[in-house]
Amino acid sequence: MSHLRFLSLLVLLLSTSLPFALLGASPSGLPPQDDASMAVALVHLVSGFSTLVLLSRMRRLPTIHLETIFPAIYVSLLVLALIFVLLVRWPYDVGQVALSVIFFGVGMMLLLARIDSPRLKVAVLDPELVSHLEPFCDVERIDHWQQLRALKVKPDAVVGRFSEFSTDKGLELQRAMLSTQLPYVGLTELLEDLEGKIPVTKIPTLRNISLHRGWGYLHVKRGFDLLFALLLGVPALLLAPWIALAIRLDSPGPILFVQQRMGYRGKAFWMFKFRSMSVSHEGKGYTEHADEQRITKVGRFLRKTRLDELPQLLNILRGDMSFIGPRPESMTLAKWYCRDVPLFRIRHMVRPGISGWAQVNQGYAAGVEAVTEKVRYDLYYIKNLTIWLDLVVVMKTIIVMLSGRGAR
Repeated sequence: MSHLRFLSLLVLLLSTSLPFALLGASPSGLPPQDDASMAVALVHLVSGFSTLVLLSRMRRLPTIHLETIFPAIYVSLLVLALIFVLLVRWPYDVGQVALSVIFFGVGMMLLLARIDSPRLKVAVLDPELVSHLEPFCDVERIDHWQQLRALKVKPDAVVGRFSEFSTDKGLELQRAMLSTQLPYVGLTELLEDLEGKIPVTKIPTLRNISLHRGWGYLHVKRGFDLLFALLLGVPALLLAPWIALAIRLDSPGPILFVQQRMGYRGKAFWMFKFRSMSVSHEGKGYTEHADEQRITKVGRFLRKTRLDELPQLLNILRGDMSFIGPRPESMTLAKWYCRDVPLFRIRHMVRPGISGWAQVNQGYAAGVEAVTEKVRYDLYYIKNLTIWLDLVVVMKTIIVMLSGRGAR
């Protein structure tokens, strides 16, 4: 990562200084306005450096592709920086801003596309583990622990099952780990970190997840929820009449869809959405296919752009929901899944969200098998509550909204 960090900083510095060289003189031969140039340079450096810091922290999380998430991070921070400049009325040069953004954006995309994150190199003794690890790691199969010392390329870790320590060869294994100074990683723990979800084999033994260490984070997160819900409430109020008019002209029925969902700690609450389905069709309580006839033309657009979720800002202000968290299910489905899906109830240890770790990684899910997979993502999120994981969900949500993936 040090090589990538150095090149990223170089791209940032060049993208800041090159516009000065290209726009160093005005048509009259006089230097450009110093205040405007310095303001642009400062804004670009702050937004660019903040982007690099976030990339450095987020790359440690699973399912992250830097070249995919970089545009969402950079554009978001750049917009915030430009809003600040407009609010304080700093002078700025549009040409310099455009050149800095283009140089940094294109330079970083080319850099991230060429420099791939190195695959983890692991050694395994159990042949049954190879098929589980090959999609994510370069696997070196060994027949005996003594072969670790003879490997030409030293692996990053040795992967196995911790139950091996209780066998007759457990003492020999511990000695091999000490002599080679290689870490020993359990298969389920490694797959959890690589896939971003709790492995199926671990779900039956995962009886509880403590949120004690996350109480401070949960209070901070609640504060951000209230702040951004109030900020987004203004544009939402401006859009709401036009969305309501489009819904009413498209099909008869109410403007809002109101449904009881299972929420925080299993309590029921009324969730609000802009109606996207025809009321003349009887559904099963969930959408089975994106092209169902009961989805209206306006509704399909609202779902693709996620504008149908705008009324849930009211749910956030009321404390029913958060911006980020497991997606709430209807009470009927939730009771069914609580019976048939392992550990489904644990999803309700945190507030449900408009978007979540499962939504940005899996997409829409219906049916026991798909929901079981979704719960694996939700459990990973609950187990690893951090502000960085929330930021990744936000960035991935922006990408999903722009691509329309997963809309139902």
